Amino acid sequence: MNVDNIFFRKAEHKDRNQIAGVLLDFYNMENAEEALRTFETEANKGFHYIVAMENEKIIGKIQFQNHFVT
Repeated sequence: MNVDNIFFRKAEHKDRNQIAGVLLDFYNMENAEEALRTFETEANKGFHYIVAMENEKIIGKIQFQNHFVT
């Protein structure tokens, strides 16, 4: 892996299948359907994703959720 070929960007809804693949590879998920459902549930809860890409393929992700203090 050459780090010069890796870039980061905000994830888009169209990335859901590749993100599900990353979830399936790195988390204890039963199958691709569960991974996709997990991504969509978290996105609907307001989680944001930054993806790492290499050669137009998502190879990693960071997720976060904004918290506001009043």
